[in-house]
Order: sequence, then C-alpha cells, then structure tokens
Amino acid sequence: MKKIILLTVLTILIVGCAGINVNKSAAYMYSNGDSEFKVTKVLFEKYVGYQVEYFYPNNPQPFFINLRYDPESLEDIEIDRTIFHKIKNDETIYITINPFENLTSKTTIAAMEIDKIIDNQYFFNIEVKSSMTEEYANYPIKTCNDATKESSVIWLKLGEETKITSEENCIIVEATTEDDMIRAADRLSLYLIGIMP
Repeated sequence: MKKIILLTVLTILIVGCAGINVNKSAAYMYSNGDSEFKVTKVLFEKYVGYQVEYFYPNNPQPFFINLRYDPESLEDIEIDRTIFHKIKNDETIYITINPFENLTSKTTIAAMEIDKIIDNQYFFNIEVKSSMTEEYANYPIKTCNDATKESSVIWLKLGEETKITSEENCIIVEATTEDDMIRAADRLSLYLIGIMP
C-alpha cells in the first residue's frame, strides 16, 4: 500500500514540476466533418489551455498541439479559407504589428501561437520573422504592401470585429481585444493544419 501511495505522490510531483496537469474529465472529440481530434483541457503553470491530439500521416504516434483555446470555442471566428494556399509555399512569413497601437504581451502570445505552427518542421517549416508596420527599434518594416508569393505578411491588429481575412498575400488577423487576438491566432493555427475547416 505504501508503495502505491509513494508512486502516486511521485507521479503528481513529476506532472506538477512539468507545469502541466491534464484533466481527463474535460476531454472531448472535435469533428471537422472529415476527421475527429481529441481535445483535452490542460492546466499549465500560469493558465488553462488545451491539447489537441494530432496524428501526422503515416505516423502512429500522436503529436500534442498546445493552445490557449479549444476548437469549439473558436467556431464563431470567420476565416478566409484561401489563406492556406497563399502561405503553403512561402520561404518566409513576417508577423507584423503596429508598434504604436499600445499592444501588450498578449499580442506577442498571439504571434507565438501562429509561429509555433508555421515554423514547425512537421507542418510548414517556414521561417517566421517579427516586423513592424512602422519604424521601430531595429525591426524590419513590413506592411500588406510588402507581401509577396514567397513572403507573406500576417498583420495582427485591433479592429471592430474578430475575423481573419486576406488581401493578396497579406493575412489580416483582426480582433476587438487582445484576448480575442489570441483566440483568432489559435483559430488560424487550427485552420492551417486542417483541424478546423
């Protein structure tokens, strides 16, 4: 009995030290109409997020995608479904913001949510760089006018509604708040890898 208690305590400590606590009771299957994906609520060290179980083609091992929001909570965000084809062959993608829009670290989190999918060697393996819409520090200046077929621009900006649109090779992630910016970033990420339509 003492051995079982010791093993249980050790397991709790190991999971706790990793900063992740998986809540199995908060899991559900998300369907995009073609496939199903297991989504599990996860307690990270400083926030509650979600893990989506994803299988690469011809690989029986699951890959877990950590996100701030789950697919069901993102279904209300409108997205331009031509975006995948606009970026899939890019060599570089710039994620750009207006440095004078008074954005906080929440927008940085949104950028990182997108980056970890696009820069991932198993998904797109496209180099992602930070930029600004206006001169600021040593960042390159990139706007929608600079977007090309080889180098798209993803512009994170505040606006009147939360949606993801595109103009030529520029993807515009617009949100009413910075929290919604993170939601929109997760929506874009899940669309790009085919979990959400």
